[in-house]
Amino acid sequence: MSTPSKSGITILKGLYRFVQPYQSRFIVSLMLAFVMAGLSPIRPYLLKVITDDYLLLNKYSYLTAFAIWLLVLLVIESLVKFLFIFLINQLGQQVIRDLRIAVFNKIVGFRLSFFNETPVGTSVSR
Repeated sequence: MSTPSKSGITILKGLYRFVQPYQSRFIVSLMLAFVMAGLSPIRPYLLKVITDDYLLLNKYSYLTAFAIWLLVLLVIESLVKFLFIFLINQLGQQVIRDLRIAVFNKIVGFRLSFFNETPVGTSVSR
């Protein structure tokens, strides 16, 4: 008989206990994700303003200022993205390490009779 599969929410709740020791890093990563989401539409909007309001009307006076703003925005966006990727990868590696340690400690705690009675495939697929 097969056991019913757990829902995604149940699995996330179970994984949250492994994320809890790194909660500050998780919150900073979440805030950086929101900052990235806020910064993403600004560059296309600036390009629209440059194209529609200045280039099409042959107004070249503020073109240098817009180019500098685009460059500054690109640098800020790249730094935020780098920090986000760095933190989220580090968080993921630490959570995976903690998961592996927990699984190892659980397996080591089994009695030897468990390994004699249980086929290897059953242990690995769980």
